[in-house]
Amino acid sequence: MVVAELSKAIPIAEDIQKKEGLLLTKMEEGVSLLDMLNFEEHSAKVGAGKESELKFIV
Repeated sequence: MVVAELSKAIPIAEDIQKKEGLLLTKMEEGVSLLDMLNFEEHSAKVGAGKESELKFIV
């Protein structure tokens, strides 16, 4: 049972690692974390009382 759960977690962890690498590359190129977030959209939705999720858009 534990092996099956770990097998499911591996692709998720690999995806996280890939996204982290992309974020680091972008930061090395001078792109700010704020520019890699859906901050404007998120802020507008929250301000309008709608549900929103702050997330990276890289």
